[in-house]
Amino acid sequence: MVTVNEEKVPYTVKKCSLGRNVVISRDKYLNQLIQKKGNDLIKIITVIRRCGKSYLLFELFYKYLNSIDIEDNCIIRISLDDDVNAK
Repeated sequence: MVTVNEEKVPYTVKKCSLGRNVVISRDKYLNQLIQKKGNDLIKIITVIRRCGKSYLLFELFYKYLNSIDIEDNCIIRISLDDDVNAK
């Protein structure tokens, strides 16, 4: 657990090599997804708007799947709020 603005939060804050961007790695939530990966159940992530759900799935979990040799063509990524997927 890391302290940010005097509040303990379950993620770490890191700066990129240039010191400009801040990347929040949601280790707690990523580990929960990883632990439940093989149980054949659908995972539903529900939290407030704009808190990083898509980033958690489309970036962090996606990179994890790639790291365990799951190929890109075996991963389905659909953004339901995209106009292309409106129907």
